[in-house]
Amino acid sequence: MTNVTIDQSKLNSAMKTALAKLDGLMAKFTEDFPASSSKEGAYDHSANRGGWTQCFYTGMLFLAYDYTKNEKYLNLAKKLV
Repeated sequence: MTNVTIDQSKLNSAMKTALAKLDGLMAKFTEDFPASSSKEGAYDHSANRGGWTQCFYTGMLFLAYDYTKNEKYLNLAKKLV
């Protein structure tokens, strides 16, 4: 196995970008979930009917909480479970 060095500044930048995108989703999806595909670059709302995005979106919220300890992520994730 090759040792890989992670540039902490690049990691922090990537996490900042990912969290900003998640914050944008949180502004729109507080009661339901993003649809599994976008239309013209935007996601419609989707009810919780067993699609993959319900678990993925909620999982991203839990991971964001784990990384930031910001309870806004935890609170929404718990609400959607």
